[in-house]
Order: sequence, then C-alpha cells, then structure tokens
Amino acid sequence: MVQSPKVLKSSEAYTFSRYFELPFDIEDVLNDLGCQFDRSRLALPKGEVSASDVQAVKAQIEDGVQYVGLRSEQARREFLIAPLIRTVCRVTDRRVRVE
Repeated sequence: MVQSPKVLKSSEAYTFSRYFELPFDIEDVLNDLGCQFDRSRLALPKGEVSASDVQAVKAQIEDGVQYVGLRSEQARREFLIAPLIRTVCRVTDRRVRVE
C-alpha cells in the first residue's frame, strides 16, 4: 500500500465531528489513523421481530414526533432513533456503544 502524506497534525486535538469537517478525503484521514474501510455487504445478526415489537416502536416514534421539535440531531436521535436501536439490540441480543 502506498503511504499518503499525513493530513492530521499531532499537535491538534480532533473530535469525531471535526474529522468530517477536514478538507481531505476520508481515505487519507483513515490512513493517518491506521484504519481503512471496506465497501462490502454487511452480514447482520438475525432475530425474530414480533409484531408487538414493531407496534411498540411505531407507537414510540409517533408519540415522540408529537411532543418534540425535531430540528436538532440530538432530538432526532433521542426521540426517534433510540427506540429503533433499543429494539434491534433486544431482538439480536447485542449491545451498542453510545458516545
């Protein structure tokens, strides 16, 4: 593999969101971090989803939309996406890391 020039400065601190603000290709940033990504089909764990699980998530989303403004990323994540992720974790018996 050809080593590309460094794009990250060791004297600077980077947050997760700041990586996406950099004017470099994501491949170059990942290379600096010693990482790479693969564009291939992801095999996710399978589980049985009951109709009651689907109805519960639907109800949570519909309820959340009524009571919160969804202009912010945080609101969408907490009121809409979290119920979906929680159900997927329960059905697949997997944990998720939240930062």
